[in-house]
Amino acid sequence: MTNALDQLTRIIPDHPALRLMHFVEASTPLIDTLAPLAQSRDYEYQLLALDDTLSALLLDQYATTDAIKIRPITFDRSRYNLQAKQYDFVFVEAAVENKEHFVKTVYGAMKNAANIFLLLSTGDAGEIETWRKVLEENFFVAFSSFELDEARKVVSAKKMHGWGG
Repeated sequence: MTNALDQLTRIIPDHPALRLMHFVEASTPLIDTLAPLAQSRDYEYQLLALDDTLSALLLDQYATTDAIKIRPITFDRSRYNLQAKQYDFVFVEAAVENKEHFVKTVYGAMKNAANIFLLLSTGDAGEIETWRKVLEENFFVAFSSFELDEARKVVSAKKMHGWGG
């Protein structure tokens, strides 16, 4: 799994001041991959926990790390970002029930041409197709899906530069 996650995160260029946003409902190996990357490259890593207990645990774990910001969050919010900050890469490792609301809300938190990666525990073609439709209807392009490992699929897309929103 670590090798697959390392390959996934290779898409993140070594540019200054990048911002990463990551939605989680449990502690995951991707956190363990992105956290040191953010620290070593001085990126801002916004870790959004959908569980209060997880949020408290992550706050304790990363309390002394300036690059990593932990926030408890719910998907029904009207905004996912603070202070109008926009993010270059968004990772989602949580079940999203209202995909339409999520995509419209996360769109405003992303820079133009930013990438979104949804890590799905199922390779269900129906779910992947639903994500494709919702993303394309909300001004995301370059949709693709691929196998991360035996247990997970990744759905990716790019926020269309200068469209919608």
